[in-house]
Amino acid sequence: MSVLWQSLQRRRADVHMAHVLKKITVAEHCESKAMITQLRELGVDKVQGYGIHKPQPINDYFQQAD
Repeated sequence: MSVLWQSLQRRRADVHMAHVLKKITVAEHCESKAMITQLRELGVDKVQGYGIHKPQPINDYFQQAD
C-alpha cells in the first residue's frame, strides 16, 4: 500500500467518524481547486484557506466557482 493511499483512507475514516458523532468537518489550508475537489469527495463539509475565504459549505464553493 502506498503512503498516499493510506493517508487518504485515514482522512476518509476521520470524516466518517466526525459525521457519526454529528460533527461538521472543516479542512484548513486549502489552496487549490484540485485539493478542494478531493476533500469534497471525502465528504468534508467546509473548507478554508488562503485564496478562498472564511469557512463555507463546500458545495457553496463550487457554485461560486462555476
